[in-house]
Amino acid sequence: MNTFARIAPTGRLLAALLMVACTLQFGSAMAAFKEKEPEPPKADPAKPTVRMEIATPLKAAQALLKDKKYTEALAEIAKTDAIPEQTPHEVYVINHLRGVAAAFADQKELAVKSLQTSLATGRFPPADFAQTYEVMSGLYYKMKDYKNAAIWANKALNEAGSTNAETRYVLAYSSFLQDDFATTIKETNTLVSDAEKAGKAPVEGQLRMLASSYNKIKDTAGYAAALEKLVTLYPKREYWADVVYRAESAPKFSERLVLDAFRLKLYAGLLASGGEYTEMADAAMQSGYSIEAQKVLEAAQKPEVEKTTGDIARHKKLMETVTKEVAEEKKRMARGEAAAAKTALALVNNGFNYVLNGDSAKGLAMMEEGVKMPGLKYPDEARLRFGVALVYAGQKDKAIEVFNGIKGTEGTGDLAHLWTILVKQPPKS
Repeated sequence: MNTFARIAPTGRLLAALLMVACTLQFGSAMAAFKEKEPEPPKADPAKPTVRMEIATPLKAAQALLKDKKYTEALAEIAKTDAIPEQTPHEVYVINHLRGVAAAFADQKELAVKSLQTSLATGRFPPADFAQTYEVMSGLYYKMKDYKNAAIWANKALNEAGSTNAETRYVLAYSSFLQDDFATTIKETNTLVSDAEKAGKAPVEGQLRMLASSYNKIKDTAGYAAALEKLVTLYPKREYWADVVYRAESAPKFSERLVLDAFRLKLYAGLLASGGEYTEMADAAMQSGYSIEAQKVLEAAQKPEVEKTTGDIARHKKLMETVTKEVAEEKKRMARGEAAAAKTALALVNNGFNYVLNGDSAKGLAMMEEGVKMPGLKYPDEARLRFGVALVYAGQKDKAIEVFNGIKGTEGTGDLAHLWTILVKQPPKS
């Protein structure tokens, strides 16, 4: 899996924090400003007032923040540093403003230091905790300090009651980078669930991260579920290749289904080399589907199919054999011999050939009769091929009904489920 990172979107959060910073009240001392010498701090250091010599540059800084002059605002705030014996309230106000201005000025280290100093005074309004913790998390994330990004995101979500999806993503991804996959899975599943409840598709990168986390802890069921969401919502070749490979690699997967797996891969566009096409054509011939083999070999002639000298030679030799067998098969069809066979297996196999030959009405009728008859040794396999024939004939809704009824444990159930996902997706342009 590739990286899942995206820049932590702290801009909106900072904008909200800026609004708070620009409306900070400096206490009753502001109303008492007069042209006189500065007074010493009050005896009660807890009293929420700000002395005039501190309030004046802070008031100027607020105005500059509103005008988006963040560097100039920092310069005004810095004038307070030389003023001694600052009260906790003064420390809170100074560093709150400085933290916001520094964040907007992209001075991230100064921003987190200032906001932490402000929080440490105990004067921060509890109502502002969640928003400030979110900003702290985002700033650390941008600094690539993922340990602290996770700490502050966790505080925002689990201490301050934040429900911010961006902060939850920061916690999930920062935890992933620290190999804390349990936290990543927990938080990402929440993101996915919230998106689905809102009628939205979960973000692809989040699903990739979820799948990778399950894979890291060897949770095969969790990995398969995440991968299925990926292949359903974002049907890329790499996801389809993975789900089909997992189906084929299952311990109970039957060798009888090799050709059926090839059909799924061909329809999903997973065959890339001439050798793969030739292998499928050979399997089709061995199973008595010469018309299918011919179509596969013809498809292998596409320019985008990778070919080697060995593939070309093998392809040519097999095509000669296939061409002869197809001619004989079509003669049998013309004489009605194939349609005359009435055993369940013959109806399914010959009906499939009729569909491949373009006579879907006759072929599907034969297959439908065959799958309903007793005597099939592997009825789920017959129904799987009937479903595929329906797909080939363009009857996707009926095919899905057939696939949904297949619950075999030797691979037919898995392949049928994947066919259901595949045929529901819009055709590739």
